[in-house]
Amino acid sequence: FAVASGATDVVLVGYGTGATAAAMLMHESDWSARVAGLVFDAPVLDAGAIADRVAARRRVPGFVVPMAKGLAGLRFGIDWGRIDQDRRAGEFEVPIHLYQGDAHGEIPVAASDAFAASLPVLVTYVRVAGGSAGASWNAGPDRYADALTGFLADVALGESDLEPPVAGEDLVPGSVQGDEETLHVVGLEMIEAGE
Repeated sequence: FAVASGATDVVLVGYGTGATAAAMLMHESDWSARVAGLVFDAPVLDAGAIADRVAARRRVPGFVVPMAKGLAGLRFGIDWGRIDQDRRAGEFEVPIHLYQGDAHGEIPVAASDAFAASLPVLVTYVRVAGGSAGASWNAGPDRYADALTGFLADVALGESDLEPPVAGEDLVPGSVQGDEETLHVVGLEMIEAGE
């Protein structure tokens, strides 16, 4: 939708598993050529590690977890290694703006710390004291807005480095999922707020 409407630089925004979806688009889709940057807030960087952590907190016997993950892989086609963004960090090529609250119960701040440290040239990291799941904005709205505005100014304003769409090029994805619509709405709200 954004590209079909004339956008040349798209910034994808993902919260939690939405960050995983945006990352997977970057790794495995031709649409990644249109993406100028990523914004992650409390991203699920390693879903397998989070599943392990939740199982341990709920006292699931250790031998059950690998079997459950294996069954999830068979039943739902989950490739735990393929969605592990820590393992795939070297595949990112666009700037990433990362927010992570240190009070998040399920997503450890250490995961974002390590991810940001592994990509110091690409990642702008805002570690938020007291921020929880997707609530980094609430912990400091002015800091959040200032950091995001600066990032967007760096990656998405001004003349584009990307080629404009070619007339007649198929610009509309075959199917529009709810997450993609959410990303479009978020992007449109940011544009309107910046005008």
